[in-house]
Amino acid sequence: MGFFKKDFKNKNLIVLDIGSQFVKALLLEINEEEGRRNLLSWAREKSFNDFEKLLSSCQKAIDKIGKKTGIKADEIFLGTGGDLLRGVSTTFCYRREDPGQKIDLAELRNIVQKTQWRAYDRLRKDFSSETGLPESEARLVNAHVVDIKIDNEHIPNPVGFEGREICLTIFNNYTSRENLDGLLRLSAELGLELRGINSQSYALFYGLGAGSFKDDVLIVDVGGKVTDVVLVKNKGEVIDIKNFNLGGYLFTKTLSEFLELSLDDAELVKTKYSKGEVSDSAKQKLDKLFSSNISSWYSGIKVVLEGFYEN
Repeated sequence: MGFFKKDFKNKNLIVLDIGSQFVKALLLEINEEEGRRNLLSWAREKSFNDFEKLLSSCQKAIDKIGKKTGIKADEIFLGTGGDLLRGVSTTFCYRREDPGQKIDLAELRNIVQKTQWRAYDRLRKDFSSETGLPESEARLVNAHVVDIKIDNEHIPNPVGFEGREICLTIFNNYTSRENLDGLLRLSAELGLELRGINSQSYALFYGLGAGSFKDDVLIVDVGGKVTDVVLVKNKGEVIDIKNFNLGGYLFTKTLSEFLELSLDDAELVKTKYSKGEVSDSAKQKLDKLFSSNISSWYSGIKVVLEGFYEN
């Protein structure tokens, strides 16, 4: 559903990770026949809110990869954070008139369609409540069926099964019309065919094994200026994503002001600190310096968790 397409076949694909602080471009070699996806190269540039500056950064990162590898990709996949792309899962259950009849593909498609229409109606209301924009400004980017149950049993593919009740959980990525238009324009300006748009947090969830979790799980993605938190419940049946505006940039800025360094130099020091590559005395000083920032970050996590379990 949405803009996601699975027919990569054998391609060289650019994956563009658009963060609040940095843009990261990765070149992947996709070989579907052998089931391989190889990372050939990557590059990073600063991210910007201004479209033209962002476009320039993306192009620079892609050009760096081209110079390193001598390979020019024709397709692109965009990943963005929760500040641009929101995500929520919705579960609906249906009672079948004839539980003894085997489920066929036509019935399954009909159930998926009904579930998605209901989910989209709820999504638009959530979007308006979150942004203050009219429901008509909401745009569905893509949708994924993340869980199917028949009579409360998890079934990967229900075709051919019998049962009284079938429940579907669909995860939707959505954004505003303006944001989606910007992402579509970005891929067009880069001269690459758009193969998909997805949230980084959902990619983390999927990459860690969607549907394989035994207990409730939190996935925390700390970005430059935004932290995304993914809640996975009931073995992947329920997924929700929330975020708050605090990330690694706050620590960089604090360090920059304290040591009177440029932001770039402060970022290098912060990276060494996080890797344990500073002296014990420096670590103690930075621990103390960052304590207030860490406390604020924990407060953000607490608010998000309270929001998850209020629903």
